[in-house]
Amino acid sequence: MSKHYFTFGQNSFYHNHVQIIYAESPEQAEDKMFELWGSQWAFQYTEEQWQASISEGFFKNIKKLPPVFC
Repeated sequence: MSKHYFTFGQNSFYHNHVQIIYAESPEQAEDKMFELWGSQWAFQYTEEQWQASISEGFFKNIKKLPPVFC
């Protein structure tokens, strides 16, 4: 299983949060995210993309929601 990170848009109540989903594939993680949040999220990141964004200075004050396992 790999980690998949999902962020929420600026107009969302959870705009400063990230939802981590452990899944076998990006598609499985996305399906779970739609099941949980409908279309109320913005972007999906792989572990590598997320770490690169952190290294570039993004998501400094982001809060993590409880992780979800598929």
